[in-house]
Amino acid sequence: MAKSFPGPSPIALREIKSRMRNGRAYAVLTVYMAVVSGIALFLYAGAVLGNPNNAIDSSTKVGAALFYVVVGLQIVLVSFVGPAFTAGAISGEREHRTMDLLTVSLLTPRQIAVGKLASALGFILILVAATTPLFSLAFLLGGIETGQLAAALSVVVASATLFSTLGLFVSSRAPTTLSAAIITYAALLGIVIGMAVMATALFPVLDNATRAAAGGAASLSATVLSALFFVIISLSPISALVATEANFQNSGNLLTLAIGAPATATLPAPFLILCVAYLAASAILFWLATRAIGR
Repeated sequence: MAKSFPGPSPIALREIKSRMRNGRAYAVLTVYMAVVSGIALFLYAGAVLGNPNNAIDSSTKVGAALFYVVVGLQIVLVSFVGPAFTAGAISGEREHRTMDLLTVSLLTPRQIAVGKLASALGFILILVAATTPLFSLAFLLGGIETGQLAAALSVVVASATLFSTLGLFVSSRAPTTLSAAIITYAALLGIVIGMAVMATALFPVLDNATRAAAGGAASLSATVLSALFFVIISLSPISALVATEANFQNSGNLLTLAIGAPATATLPAPFLILCVAYLAASAILFWLATRAIGR
């Protein structure tokens, strides 16, 4: 008979209560809100006190800049703060010699993994939600549409899910919390920054191939290279958002991306590719972490 525990995960409830009763959680929230709000107020003051001769154009640019800054800080938060809560979730239990107590309880490995992930991801989403009202300033100043906000928040939530799950998976395999943190952040740097750098390095190659395309076979090769290029771009939250915004500004289409000149193929927008890829990778990593805990 499989072990089970009815109701909400006691692991998640214990982790959330202990974290929210700790002063460090409120310190992190206060510092994060102070930094983001300070930057937002600085940009807003610049729009109000800025160029009086072209106030509408100036406020629109500041509103867009404010939107990008808040989204960028949210991505930094979920990329480098979120995994800190899960990188030691399982390895920490081993180091404190409490893992055996969890495995002999009524909790299944899946419930243990869900509890650890839910507590960390829940706190990260609280931090993201705390700064979401700042987007109202961007809408007040203009230059941003609701679809852009939905795309940005989708990328932030998908990134938070993948990076937190990655930390949980590495923690379930690594022998110590230190090694789990090193491996997790090395992988994160490769995903967030490495993919964006790779896309930048591949851009001249793609541009040369597109310019040299002449005829059906060459055009097909250029289209395939373009599709591969945009898929690589979509695997980093930074480059995915930049490409999505650039495509929206050029074509006015937020959900699809036409590649080729003239357009020879249509791809989903980079943020949609990222969300699907990240959620699928999160499901695989969670399943692997559950199997590791079960052993």
